[in-house]
Formats: sequence, structure tokens, C-alpha cells
Amino acid sequence: MLPHGPNRTEENWLNNRRWIEDDIIEARTLIYPDEDRYPVELRLRLEDGVEIAEDVYWSLDKPDTAAGFNLSIGDVDEARHSPGGLLRHETWWAGKRDRLEPRNKQWGLLILSGKGSPNKRADCRC
Repeated sequence: MLPHGPNRTEENWLNNRRWIEDDIIEARTLIYPDEDRYPVELRLRLEDGVEIAEDVYWSLDKPDTAAGFNLSIGDVDEARHSPGGLLRHETWWAGKRDRLEPRNKQWGLLILSGKGSPNKRADCRC
């Protein structure tokens, strides 16, 4: 999460910093040097971290709640392609990068649920 780039505002940057500093979000990238891929694991602390209405935060005792969700993954490949530390590529989990209108219809669906997952993978660190 960088303080500059497309669709970034001071408010977005401060919110992103708060999420990181308050341990609400954590990301980990695994790099496979012999393959052309890098999976990203994302952990979100949903309880008291996700605002579902103004000044109302989701918690485990709330009913299942649908929320719009999007995630941008950026990379630079090599430092020489990143003058000033700007990202070279940006991929969106939902929606498209270079759309100028607001992305209010370009969201994936995240279901916030206090119920345990019956199919949790053994290798998942979430």
C-alpha cells in the first residue's frame, strides 16, 4: 500500500496505514523463482476492523454480512522500471485498473461470517 498512484487519496493512505499498524491486515507473498507466479496470502482481522455502516464495525456476534471487496496487487519487476518507487503493474482482483469513473460496481463479494469454515485447508495460515 503506497501513498501515491492512481485513485489514491490522503484519506485512503491514512486508512491503509491504520489497518497495517493496528494489525487489521497482513499480506505475505511467496515467490517461486523458477515459475512465473507469486501467490499472495491475505489475512484480515474482521472483528472490529471492518466498518459495515458508519461507526458500526463487524464482530463475531453479528449475522452474516455481505460486503464489497477489492484488492490491488502491484509490482515493479525490477528497480530500474520504478523511478520514484512507482508501481509498474497493477492487477485488480475485481474490476479494472485504468477506469476513470468510480469503481462502485467493480467489487467482489466478501461474506463476513462468525461461523467456522468446515473446509478449512490444513496448509492455510489464515
